Amino acid sequence: MKTVTITVAGRRYTIGTSLNENDIRLMEKQLQETLERLQLKHPSADLIDLLVFCLIEGWEQNFTLQQTLQHCVQSKELLRARLQKIGSIIEKKIKDLTGDQ
Repeated sequence: MKTVTITVAGRRYTIGTSLNENDIRLMEKQLQETLERLQLKHPSADLIDLLVFCLIEGWEQNFTLQQTLQHCVQSKELLRARLQKIGSIIEKKIKDLTGDQ
């Protein structure tokens, strides 16, 4: 993990991260864009409120991605079990057709 400085809402923050430089700058840019969008949506909100809104949106996106990933893992396991069953059926059919016991 390395230490980098990012700027969010005109303030500099030093953080520890394993992200590469391009990803760090992308994060910085997207945070700024999100804050600007939230400022337009909530013009009377102060910086702390905007950052909390940003945090909530990020948490919600993360939660949704975790649920999607969990669904994909479950689907993969179901497919793996089905393929194993089909493989067993095919092996049995081959043995039946070739007379192997």
